[in-house]
Amino acid sequence: MKIYSQRLCLEPLKPDHAELLFDGLQSGSIYDFIEDVPPESEALNLTPQR
Repeated sequence: MKIYSQRLCLEPLKPDHAELLFDGLQSGSIYDFIEDVPPESEALNLTPQR
């Protein structure tokens, strides 16, 4: 399911999004707020965590 507006499209994360997300997730500054470390490869686990 996708949700559209005039300015954006929201859609669930899928494994094919990993390559697009990888570079942004390498920024150390976002880990000031997230208790995690940057991923080591583009083979990200995009399975929802509960």
